Amino acid sequence: MSEGKYYRASGWDTLNHGDKLKIERSISLQSDKIDIAGLISQSLSALEQQRNDSVGREDAVLAQLVQIAEKWGEHATQTKLLDKAIEYLNIPAVNHSANQWVADEHGFHKRSNAVYTMSYRISEDRLRQMPPNWFCAFFLPG
Repeated sequence: MSEGKYYRASGWDTLNHGDKLKIERSISLQSDKIDIAGLISQSLSALEQQRNDSVGREDAVLAQLVQIAEKWGEHATQTKLLDKAIEYLNIPAVNHSANQWVADEHGFHKRSNAVYTMSYRISEDRLRQMPPNWFCAFFLPG
C-alpha cells in the first residue's frame, strides 16, 4: 500500500505457479486532503481532454500488462506440464507378475502387468454339498 498527498493505493497479488496470476490495484481519494482548486480553474473541455489522455495512458499500461500476462501464461503452461510429469514419476510402480500366472496361498491364480490384472480361483462348495457348479466374476476398475 502506498499513499500520496491525497490518495491511497492498495493492491493484492496472487501467484499460484502453473495455475493462476492475479494482480489487483485500487485507488481511493482521501476527500479531506484533495485540492482540486488548480483543476477547476481550467475549462471543462481542457479537463475532459486531460482525462482522455490519462485514460489513454492507463489503457497503454493495461496493454503492456496483458502482454506480460500472456508471457506468464506460456511459462505457467510449461510449469503445469512439468508438474504433471513429476506427479506421474512419483507414482510408485505397481507390483505385478510380468504376465505370468502366479498362485497365492488362498488358491487364487493371478496374472498381471503394469496395465491390468486378472485372477481366478476354482474351489469346491463343501458346506452345502451341492452338485458341482461354476462361478465366474470379473471386476473393472473405475
